[in-house]
Amino acid sequence: MLGRWRIWFFSVALSLGLGATTAYATTLVYDNDGELALQSQAVVLGRVVNVVSEYVPETSGVHTRVAIRVDSLVAGSVGGETIELTELGGEVSGVSEKIFGAPAYRVGERVLVFVERDGKGRLRTTGLAAGKYSVEASSGGMWVARRDYRGASVLRPRSRRFDRNVPPEERPLNDVIAEAQAGFAARGIAPPRVDLPPVDDDDLEFSAPFTLLGSARWFEADAGQPVSFWLDARGLNALGSAATEQAIWAAMAAWNRVPDSTLRLEIAGTAEPVPFQGCGGTTRITFDDPFQELNNPTDCRGILALGGYCSTRLGAVRNGVTFDAISLGKVLFNDGWKDCAIWTACNVEEVATHELGHAIGLGHSPDSSATMAAYAHFDGRCAALTTDDVNGVRFLYGEPRPDLVLLPRNPVTLRIPAGAASASKEIVVPVRNADRVALSSTAVEARVEVRDGTCPAGTVQAVDSDPKTPGFQDTLLLGPRQTKAVRVLVTVNRDAVSTTLPRTPQRCTLQARLLPIAYAGEDRTPVNNASPLVLDLIDDNDLASARSQVVWETTLSSLSPVRMVLPAWMPVQTRVVRFRVRNSDKGVTDARPVTMNVDLGDCPAGMVSGLDVSPAAGDQNTVLVAPGGVVAGQLLLTPPPGSIFTASRSSPYRCTLWLRAAAAEGETNVSDNATPVVVDVIDHTDFTR
Repeated sequence: MLGRWRIWFFSVALSLGLGATTAYATTLVYDNDGELALQSQAVVLGRVVNVVSEYVPETSGVHTRVAIRVDSLVAGSVGGETIELTELGGEVSGVSEKIFGAPAYRVGERVLVFVERDGKGRLRTTGLAAGKYSVEASSGGMWVARRDYRGASVLRPRSRRFDRNVPPEERPLNDVIAEAQAGFAARGIAPPRVDLPPVDDDDLEFSAPFTLLGSARWFEADAGQPVSFWLDARGLNALGSAATEQAIWAAMAAWNRVPDSTLRLEIAGTAEPVPFQGCGGTTRITFDDPFQELNNPTDCRGILALGGYCSTRLGAVRNGVTFDAISLGKVLFNDGWKDCAIWTACNVEEVATHELGHAIGLGHSPDSSATMAAYAHFDGRCAALTTDDVNGVRFLYGEPRPDLVLLPRNPVTLRIPAGAASASKEIVVPVRNADRVALSSTAVEARVEVRDGTCPAGTVQAVDSDPKTPGFQDTLLLGPRQTKAVRVLVTVNRDAVSTTLPRTPQRCTLQARLLPIAYAGEDRTPVNNASPLVLDLIDDNDLASARSQVVWETTLSSLSPVRMVLPAWMPVQTRVVRFRVRNSDKGVTDARPVTMNVDLGDCPAGMVSGLDVSPAAGDQNTVLVAPGGVVAGQLLLTPPPGSIFTASRSSPYRCTLWLRAAAAEGETNVSDNATPVVVDVIDHTDFTR
């Protein structure tokens, strides 16, 4: 950044692939904001921190979730520092549902919003676009509220006037606030004091996923063919031809180095320059605007470069998006920067990296730190990509590996009745194809493997994915976004189990995995392909013989899997996991200390933020428990930012830690002193689409 001004990038897409579109006409009956307030639960002033559209299978439509950080409560009441609105319409995975009159929100926008509850109890904008104002600073140094009816017609009930295609209207923000508060006052609700921020308050930055420049990509990458650019032989005046070529190679290398990407960019050679406009000629990079297609910069301010492509209709589906084929890519560097101090080799590399991003199909990223952001950073990054840039190119050109998920399940108790030699049980294990971020429409053949793990040998008898077919099938076909149930038959013999008390099981874990058969057995996110299955085994045949024995026994309750959802506007959260520890001593009268500890397993450092098993103040991991006594404890889980990655809502990050209770000296059964804790995390800040 240079002072308080920004140098903007521009991008061009000359062909746009469109998905299915549904359109509606809308008429709003509306007179003033006081009447709008009568329908509202609250009016808030805040900043939009996230906008995510979602496909709704029940209606085959789309809705959009809008997160707003509440800076001031104007009227009414609404819980939390951040609210979420659910609005009609949106665009996702190539499906667009357009509602004329629906409010439009963008990340970083300051808004004043009237909100109400819908039939499902979710917050939404009252009166569609009539209930949403964009709050902006006027040239006179005042806050103004701007309302756009988004194509709706407005019926004025008092004047009986019908306004079609109402143009945007602008009013002083204080006037809108006063009218809204008057509406609530008429309902007997006293308005709070509203402190407006300074007009020059613009110190917040917001992040959102990458965007696409239209819907087109280079399909040559799928066949292992490079995308070749012809280079303007003159090079940049400021650097010379050799240094210019080096900068372009560095920019190409940044995109070529992205892991799991099939895209490869290269320089085909040098050629005479041709105009940027039009779709004739070859894929090219041209320097210093030789055909004067851009306005030159003034005082080292202006357009740096253009990047874009031409495409042809193809309609191939990938990652849920219908893509056309890029037939020609092009980059044009502007003239007039030679004598500017910012026009260094490093900054040229950044500009080249950005414009090549457009030429491969990426749009401007709302993430201000991304190289694909709409303005140059010139912070010394040169030819470098951020996580958001990498996510973008992976979405377009990532290896087509499937994303299968084996869902964890709750612990299972298996009891061998007195007089029985064995006991059997059928355990249902759900499996899922989360390919909306990996493949497009192909069913994936997969195999489910379940091993005995720490359970007695021969516990797993069979795995069956299709009970309608005779015999046992351990393979199955999973279509995109499809979930199926796999049945695991387990049998345990009494000779392999030893339990002395009804509440002290012999605990063991089976190991279950879901693997694609093709794609060299590789999965896009292998971290969620496996999970332990906890079995608590009890043999009633052993209990009678143990009635007269003195027993020292500590029992820790087995725990169900933990699922955490981290919204993009609140990426750091803590989950409380409650557990119980029992002193199961028999024939003993003295209390004894029980100490709890955690083995992180494959979870990242910082996942456990607290462990408490004592009513005393602070986190205590040791407590005195009398025989027969039960103590409740809690484990605090806080997924550390930056240490996990979530591919999609259907494909969580997973890790397993172990909670353990220290065994008493002389315990014969220590298997129930520990339990695995499977943690699944859905981090919305990681979503690519």
